[in-house]
Amino acid sequence: MNSEIENVKQKLSENSSLTSDELLVLLENFTDTILIKGRFDSTIKAFYNYNNFSKLSKLIALEDPSKFSHLFKKLDNIRVIEIKLFNKEAKMSMFLGVVLFFSGVFVCILLDFGINLLGIAGLFAGILIFLRGLGKYRQY
Repeated sequence: MNSEIENVKQKLSENSSLTSDELLVLLENFTDTILIKGRFDSTIKAFYNYNNFSKLSKLIALEDPSKFSHLFKKLDNIRVIEIKLFNKEAKMSMFLGVVLFFSGVFVCILLDFGINLLGIAGLFAGILIFLRGLGKYRQY
């Protein structure tokens, strides 16, 4: 069983075509692993990361949904984990925006509110990154 899963993982990472049975085995393994861990792996080299999950989800969308109907409950639970991941990224983006904004304010104050590109760029970049993070946070 493990060697079969490893072969299917290798095929997915090589972007080879997978049969619906291979997709089913891989999806069951993926959902079980993610639900046990409670999160996606954060490294790119790890198999159980969000990028591979989205790639697998796109492949499954092309298949017959009746074959995967018993996994819908697990996929709903993974959706909750996915939302937590997106919220974490949005909060980090908002925090970075606030830091850049106040860094820009600090540089402007240090240079007596003169025309300085570094301070103005920090202000605008901070505002834009904060608003981008806020938009992502509201989306989920």
